[in-house]
Parts: sequence; structure tokens; C-alpha cells
Amino acid sequence: MNKINFKLYWKIIQFNFSKFSMYPTEFMAYMASRSIDLFLLGVFWYVVSLENPSINFKLLLSYFLIMDGLRNIMYSHETRLSKYFQEIIQNGDISNYLIKPLKIIPYLTFSFTGENWVNHVLSFTMITVGLFILPVTNFLNIVFCLFFIITGTIISLNFNILIGCLSFYSPNADGMRNAINHILRIVSGSLIPIFLLPLLLKNIILLTPFPAIAFLPVYILQTALPFNTVLYYFSITVFWSIFLTIITNKIWGKSLKEYESVGQ
Repeated sequence: MNKINFKLYWKIIQFNFSKFSMYPTEFMAYMASRSIDLFLLGVFWYVVSLENPSINFKLLLSYFLIMDGLRNIMYSHETRLSKYFQEIIQNGDISNYLIKPLKIIPYLTFSFTGENWVNHVLSFTMITVGLFILPVTNFLNIVFCLFFIITGTIISLNFNILIGCLSFYSPNADGMRNAINHILRIVSGSLIPIFLLPLLLKNIILLTPFPAIAFLPVYILQTALPFNTVLYYFSITVFWSIFLTIITNKIWGKSLKEYESVGQ
């Protein structure tokens, strides 16, 4: 069985980091657009909190800052990794990787990570500011949060790969990705925190894999939940991590075989 060459992947990150660091204007524009989007979301919830005193704006502000930072680290921010996959598939560049002795998914994922290094800098800054606004008082919350970040990242990677696979079958995959992103923003808690939803709807959504890619890591970090409740939520994310990984591997493998069989 082939071993994962972490040294190779680190070099891939460094190479793409150096290549795309030559375009600082593009990075600054993206940082500005992302900051404006978060600022407008904060203004919206500030106005809502003025009309509804039961809503803690300080908690929400910290929530959105940390959540937005974690979404990028976990590859769930607008499923931008899936767009990276789609471009390589649609351009036919994936054929260049199929003939090389490397694992395509890790290679493309680390290439994407290197190209988007500035997003990680911005993400860690947002998380730091969010923790400064509302510090975590229980160390166990941080430990639990790290476990949820791991399962959330696995789930998010599977979503990105599955969405990327759409390009093997449809020329309109980018439009489909945008539609999926709008849905994910709602059901993942990145637009409206799930704890603000009606109880029945909240309980239903928490049974799905979607909260793991945005809501749950921050919720676990900020809320003093009983251990049994934390374990319950974590077991759900573990189940979806395993299930989606199995499904994704099958669909990815099938898509590659069909791609190769038509002489691409």
C-alpha cells in the first residue's frame, strides 16, 4: 500500500504559496470582499438584536468571527475547494495527474491550500478576535472543539469532492455548486445560528452532516453542554464522516473510470 508522503505535500504547499504570493492585489481584494461580507452580516444581526433583547449580540459576533475562520480552515467556506476540482476537470488538466504516480485528491487539496495561504492568515485573525470578544473559560470546550473540527473537516472534504464530481457529468456543474452553497449556508448554521431556529427544525438539522462544517465546532466551543450531549453530537459527526467517505470514494472512483473510458 502506498504511503502518504507528507514531505512531498509540504513541498507542494510551499511551491503554490510562492507562486501565488506574486499577486498581492488579488489577495487584498479577496480579503476586503470577505471582510465586507462578514461586516454586513454583523450589521444585520446587530439590528436584529436591537429589536430582540433576548439575542446576545456579543455572542453572535464572536460566533460569526470564529465560524467564518473555521469554515476556511475546514474547507467548507463556499466549498471553494470543489470549484478548484471542477476547473481542473473541466479544463481536462486532470488527465495530466492521472498518468502520474500520485494520489490526486491529496495533491489537489494541498495545492489549493498553498494557493490560498492568505485565507488561513485571515481566518486565524478572525478566530483570535472572536475569542478575544468572548473568551473560552473551559479548557475542555477547546479539546471537544478540536475533535469536532477533525470530523467537520472530513465531512467538508467529502462534500467538496462530491460537488467536484459533478463536472464529470454536467457542463453546468458550477451553477449547481452555487445553488448547493446557498443551501449549505442555511443548514450549516453559517447564515443563521442553528440554536436560533425552532426546536423541531433544529433537532432535525442536527441529525444531518451539515452543522458539522460550520455550526457545531463553534457551538461546542462557546456552550457549556453536558458531556452526554457532546458525545451524542460527536457520534453523529463520526457516523457521517465514515458514511460520506465510503460514498465519496465509490463515486470518485466510478467517475474516474468513466472519464478514462471515453478517452479523455
